[in-house]
Amino acid sequence: MANTSPTFGALVVASLAGVVGTKYLGGATVAMLDGSFISSVVVADSVVRSVGCGLLLCAVAVLLAKAVRGGRFVGIVTFLLVAGLSLEALRAMDPIIVTETVGMGLATFHLLVRRPIETEAGTAIDTEDSATRVGSTLR
Repeated sequence: MANTSPTFGALVVASLAGVVGTKYLGGATVAMLDGSFISSVVVADSVVRSVGCGLLLCAVAVLLAKAVRGGRFVGIVTFLLVAGLSLEALRAMDPIIVTETVGMGLATFHLLVRRPIETEAGTAIDTEDSATRVGSTLR
C-alpha cells in the first residue's frame, strides 16, 4: 500500500475548516449559556445547527490533515452546506460571515481543482542486483 500525505494546500484548507468549526462550536456554547444569538458566531440562529456545522468542519479538518481519501468530497459538501446555511447572515452583509464564506468558496474551488493528497509510490527493488537473490553476507 502506498504512503499518503496531505499537500500544503490541504493543510491550509484543514486549518480554515478547523478555525471556522471551532468558532461555531464556541459560538454555540456561548449562545447556550447566554441565551443570545449573534449572527457572526451562530449558524442560522440555531444552536443545534451551529454545533452540527462546527463538528462537520472539525471533521473535515481532521480528514484533510490525516490525508483520508474521502476528505476531499466531505470538505466540498461541508463548505457548501455551511455557506448555504449562512445565507441570512450573508444577506445582512455581516463582515465576518462574508470573509469566511469567501474563504470557504476558495477552499471549495481548491478542492475541486487540486488533489489534496499526495501518494508516494513504493520503492521498486531490482531483483537482478538484489542481495536476497545473490545472497547477503550480512546476517
